[in-house]
Amino acid sequence: LIDIILSIYSTLSTNTLRLMRELAEHRQDEIALKNESDTNHAFLRCASDGIHILNLEGNIVEASDSFCAMLGYSRAELIGMNVRCWDHAADNAELTQIVQNQFNHPTRSQFERRHRRKDGSVFDVEISGYPFEINGQPLLFNASRDISERKQTELAAKKAHALIQEAVSNVALGFTIYDEQDRLVACNEAYLNFYHTSRDLIVPGATFEEIVRKGAERGQYAAAIGHIDEWVRERVSKHQAADGTLLEQLLDDGRWLMIIEHRTPSGFIVGNRIDITERKRVEAELEQHQ
Repeated sequence: LIDIILSIYSTLSTNTLRLMRELAEHRQDEIALKNESDTNHAFLRCASDGIHILNLEGNIVEASDSFCAMLGYSRAELIGMNVRCWDHAADNAELTQIVQNQFNHPTRSQFERRHRRKDGSVFDVEISGYPFEINGQPLLFNASRDISERKQTELAAKKAHALIQEAVSNVALGFTIYDEQDRLVACNEAYLNFYHTSRDLIVPGATFEEIVRKGAERGQYAAAIGHIDEWVRERVSKHQAADGTLLEQLLDDGRWLMIIEHRTPSGFIVGNRIDITERKRVEAELEQHQ
């Protein structure tokens, strides 16, 4: 009887210990799961970008505080709202296709859109996202970043560039800019008209040496005829010095140019070509008269 009682007690003890161990492990799993959930919620709440999670229909199932603040809605208002309500889309079919493309491509996507706030104002955003699943439900994790300031800066830069281009294009002087590697960055129409023999060679990215060498080979520079290599070396050397020294150049069409080149603090070379053909003609007549 004692042996039987001890055997039963041993079995009960073993089962009790195993049950207690399983309960402890389960409690630890619950604690770890809660910690992970709290961490994810903290990440979602504190994210600087406007994080929003969409379902297949394009409705919000979760959103960060930053996204709520970005659009001016409360979290309760945003949950369940469709993407069409805040995306400034002229074509809803196009927007639906964009969302579906994100779901269909299991890689990170990135594109630019315009969001509409609750007050009706519109701003530019860059959206990055990727699809994932929770309990078999397809979801889309998207993060919107406000790029309004960047867009304004880009627009201002484009306007400034266009203004400079317009100003340079309407100057009678031949104008050029070469970068630190002596590659052509820009030139105006007057410059191209001066060097019409090699006009097709004067393209952005071509080096100064390439342009003048091929021009010399076509007979564009009278001084280079018969000794092209020597002339090119000397011309490139003076060009790269760019110290403001005045240089006169006779072209194949009989025109004379005055060349003035300067190097900027950033290493670029800015050059001007002035047509001095009339001045050279008058000087020649005076010399002949004398």
